[in-house]
Amino acid sequence: MPRGLIKAELARQVWGLKKYYPVRNKLDETIDEAMKMWDEVAKLEEYAATHTTPSTDRY
Repeated sequence: MPRGLIKAELARQVWGLKKYYPVRNKLDETIDEAMKMWDEVAKLEEYAATHTTPSTDRY
């Protein structure tokens, strides 16, 4: 078992899942990259809210 996973498992056993996931997630590059995208999502939501008009067309 890699060292980081041992650290995450110890955190889970001592403090529970609340501390397990932050430690575990730091080991996963995919999650790390996804977390960086939240700022971009907020910018896109703001842009969409100010640059679109509600549609009055109904199917």
